[in-house]
Amino acid sequence: MRTAFHPATDRQTERTIQTLEDMLRACVLKFGGSWEESQKMRAAQDQQKSYADLKRSEIEFAVGDKLRKYVSDLTHVLAAETIDMDENLSYVEVAMEILDRKVRKTRNSEIALVKVLWSNHNVEEATWETEAEIKEKYRHLFT
Repeated sequence: MRTAFHPATDRQTERTIQTLEDMLRACVLKFGGSWEESQKMRAAQDQQKSYADLKRSEIEFAVGDKLRKYVSDLTHVLAAETIDMDENLSYVEVAMEILDRKVRKTRNSEIALVKVLWSNHNVEEATWETEAEIKEKYRHLFT
């Protein structure tokens, strides 16, 4: 039996660390420093990378396992969705559509809720919001 080190075994940890590193970099740049000069930021980055190294696991291959070389195919390429970002790496969410309605009954009252589809999100990420709040901000969705 053979083992091989494979760095892509813990992709969630890698993505989390990359996100944290991007956020740290944005903070340093926002407050007038430079990423290379910031020793505290660099120490935090090194600590995160060592944590990721500890979390990596080995993949085991047994004799007889069939491994194939990946053949490049343009149909496998996903189109990246672009989002307009501000200088501080934020963006504005806008309600696009009301997908559903329901009334939540409590002991003393009834709360009208609407399921809202937001810009930059797909249907699975729609959220339930109070109808009054959405009506106040996005009156055009109720005409």
